[in-house]
Amino acid sequence: MANNVLSKRKLQRLVQSGLVDGWDDPRLLTLSGLRRRGYPPEVINRFCEQLGMSISQNVVTQPHMLEAIAREHFDLVAPRVFAVLRPLRVTIKNFLEAARAVEDPSFRVEG
Repeated sequence: MANNVLSKRKLQRLVQSGLVDGWDDPRLLTLSGLRRRGYPPEVINRFCEQLGMSISQNVVTQPHMLEAIAREHFDLVAPRVFAVLRPLRVTIKNFLEAARAVEDPSFRVEG
């Protein structure tokens, strides 16, 4: 990953010096750190699958790739809600009576 410490020797130095709260510190890119950040195992596995195998040591991956995979996963499993906390009453003067509501097939009402 670009701009992250991944060397076990350097990570161990950070843990032993007390700069981080252990191997599961969310700032570290360890598996337990990623889980503490809230990434489920499915996201981590899919990220590893997309990276694939490489003999080269110079493969650089940007963090936005992991975030995009997480976003795709949460779009499928997390319920999205929308709320208006302080609604305003609006009067439309030139509204056509013949106008009808448009239904969006991707919108689902849970109840």
